[in-house]
Amino acid sequence: MRSISHGLLVTGIAVLLVLSSPIRRTQATTGVLDDSFGSGGKVVTRVFYDSKLSAVAIQADDKIVATGFNRQTNGGATDLAVLRYNSDGQLDASFGNGGLVLAGRKGYSASDVVVQPDGKIVAGGTGDSDFALVRYNSDGSLDQSFGAGGFVTTDFFDGENGVVALVVQPDGKIIAGGYTYPKRNGSPPFGFALARYNSDGSLDGSFGEQGLLSSASALKSELLADIALQPDGKILVLGTAYSGGTDYDWVLARYNTDGSADRGFGVDGRTRTDFGGYDRARSLSIDSKGKVVAYGNTGDDVFYFKFSDLALARYEADGSLDSQFGSGGKVKIDFGKFEEAGAILHQPDGKLVVAGFSNDMPSWAGTFSDFLLSRFNVNGTLDSSFGPGGRMTTDFGRTDRARALALQSDGKLVAVGYSGEPTYDGFDQSDFALARYTGFILPDFTLDSPSKTISASRGDKINLTIDVNRLGDFGGNVTITGPDLGNLKMKLTPDTATTSSGSVDFKLKVKKAPRGEHQLLFTGRDETGRERTLTIIVVIR
Repeated sequence: MRSISHGLLVTGIAVLLVLSSPIRRTQATTGVLDDSFGSGGKVVTRVFYDSKLSAVAIQADDKIVATGFNRQTNGGATDLAVLRYNSDGQLDASFGNGGLVLAGRKGYSASDVVVQPDGKIVAGGTGDSDFALVRYNSDGSLDQSFGAGGFVTTDFFDGENGVVALVVQPDGKIIAGGYTYPKRNGSPPFGFALARYNSDGSLDGSFGEQGLLSSASALKSELLADIALQPDGKILVLGTAYSGGTDYDWVLARYNTDGSADRGFGVDGRTRTDFGGYDRARSLSIDSKGKVVAYGNTGDDVFYFKFSDLALARYEADGSLDSQFGSGGKVKIDFGKFEEAGAILHQPDGKLVVAGFSNDMPSWAGTFSDFLLSRFNVNGTLDSSFGPGGRMTTDFGRTDRARALALQSDGKLVAVGYSGEPTYDGFDQSDFALARYTGFILPDFTLDSPSKTISASRGDKINLTIDVNRLGDFGGNVTITGPDLGNLKMKLTPDTATTSSGSVDFKLKVKKAPRGEHQLLFTGRDETGRERTLTIIVVIR
């Protein structure tokens, strides 16, 4: 365990703010680069020779945590990297060494990152051909209470293993999903691999076999792409299944909380989806109603995925395709170029945002590409209000590929990936790349009042108006509850009120309240249980 010196980081890191052309904004279009982020909405961070981001998470304070790998020299070993950015796109100097933490272990890389409710950061990926997890404190220092000095590695078989996706359960346990590639005679297949860890990094013996679960066998090959946790604790696993020849399909599996297959889902816990080509799954998202949407590609060639199209599928609770989505539950989109899928997420209004990259060549091997974003309506049709024809691209000037998405609490969307020189040796001299977009307004509400500070005397009766500011498409009832005033010798009428409109009126009677300043806390709660608060100060003369 070692970390790179501060001096080397100071000389080795350069944040390149890529200039962008002005964006024309119209009321009919949503999804534009955020001028308050970096330069024209884009940030490129250079760290040594080759750097790529694969995942992003948003902290409660809207700081951006991103992870991937860094390679110091051409052909050199990778090192797991975690970066944190402030809301303006600058690296957060309070995190690690100038905003960056390197694991300091050769051959490590990260595929996913999660921020725990306590602010600790967990990155998952590959290290020494094993599952690798690293946990950091909120300042970027290694969490010594996790595993061995902050590191946990898990070996499924004597072969290649790695984490692809992470989720944190409400009880603090961590589920890591990835691949296992056992060494066998002949051509060994990939298999799904799941591990569940206790909060200290030890394997959870109540899950699978001593904390581990694998689908690896000599009869099939399955490559895991993503995992998701249902509200009831069941685990969804998305991947690509290969059965020989041209038979590449998506596979979606569901497991019970103990790791056993959920036999009520699909056939014996799994379902396959065929788009008619070489199909590769990428990302998974669950909407507010519990419906599952998978995202990936379908193409005409397994190696380069020539003429690759984007593909979506939505599933019912039993694993069957949802006939109300697209055509029989499936959507295939051809934008006329080569598009590769990266990540998917649901907006609170149910619309889907997907990311990836697009280039002008008929295959993945095109020299230049751009970040690609597209948005779909709830029924699977393209959202024409988003960019031109439901899609938009972001050009950093080189080979640009978006790999992950995250939505901030203010409705701004962050896409991360990399921007590099086009080469064919796997060492692209890439830099970490981020873009942030506005126009993704979250349905939400806030509380406000025309008078946040009121002066009164004993015996006064005061009219208080609490405004409910409705953002985006937020609707429904909001219940506003006033403070307990028993000890202050005041009376609020009513003490609770529900509104479906824009405001609620209260009457406050000041009896023999103590003189001085008193803070009255009003709480608004919507039908989902989400709460917003407002403090009104009453000064008794």
